[in-house]
Amino acid sequence: MKAILLVALCCVFAIEAARWNKEDMLFQQFVKQYNKTYSANEYELRFNNFKANLKRNAQLNREHPKATFGINQFSDMSPEEFKQKWLMPSFDPNDKCIWPYHKIARVAAQDIPKSFDWRTKGAVSPVKNQASCGSCWTFSTAENIEGQWQINKGGNVLSLSEQWIVDCSHACLQSESDLCNSGCGGGLPWLAYEDIIKNGGLTDEKDYPYTGYQGSCQSGKPTFAKISNWTALSTDPTEIMTYLYNHGPLSITLNAGLLFSYTGGIITGSPSSCPNSGSDHAVLLVGYDIDQDYWIVKNSWGTSWGEDGYFRIQYDNGLCGINACVTSALV
Repeated sequence: MKAILLVALCCVFAIEAARWNKEDMLFQQFVKQYNKTYSANEYELRFNNFKANLKRNAQLNREHPKATFGINQFSDMSPEEFKQKWLMPSFDPNDKCIWPYHKIARVAAQDIPKSFDWRTKGAVSPVKNQASCGSCWTFSTAENIEGQWQINKGGNVLSLSEQWIVDCSHACLQSESDLCNSGCGGGLPWLAYEDIIKNGGLTDEKDYPYTGYQGSCQSGKPTFAKISNWTALSTDPTEIMTYLYNHGPLSITLNAGLLFSYTGGIITGSPSSCPNSGSDHAVLLVGYDIDQDYWIVKNSWGTSWGEDGYFRIQYDNGLCGINACVTSALV
């Protein structure tokens, strides 16, 4: 009996050692691929985060079989650290996305293509990287205006200044003076539109480059892309698709919890698995595919994340609040 127990214990230890060796090998590959450096004290923390994320990814891959969740540049972070550094304070769209009646777009029913992608039309700039700054909302805003300007004015799509919005947009919701645009601390695209209109337009990226830090507003920069107003869409996916097809890429917000370790595929699931009440990220909706049931969305975490900086997510059930806060500037 003792011999049998000894053999069993040896097998358990061997399995655990093999698992540890695999995790250690994957972590070493991760450190090399993403050029990570740690102090002696930090190494154990990062390795423990990495191992916890491997387990989380395995569970997510079972729950969302059309997407893949794996190792990416955030894999040595805890979800809490990721949220603090890369996202903005969460909000409930049911409270914050109640549009003034006159701002809601009237979208007439029409036949639209089964699939459409503004990247193929030259209206989407290259993927950018917000870095460790909760400025996603400024990228969503600027990139929407980039598309509007290219579609309406022609020529090549130009890169506009997110940094101007970070430094200079401080508008607040009229009903809640404590909810204001605050640079790396988060903000709302539809409030940024208002400040851009007051400024007489948005500055070119070359004249006001992105730093990834909130600074003082530099006045006197030349304005380029002028907008006249902004509009909001209903939560109906068909109306959103129709407006997108006719007018260009749209600014949207969502709950970004599932994006933490996303590496590709189509994120699917029930809204209960990713509710809209925790919206904490703003991105750019650039296309759709009706037959395959997904939106095509541009992120601002660089091209090494996701599908060359993009992700796809189920379009027809409001997953992660993807259709709750949809807006566009008007040129």
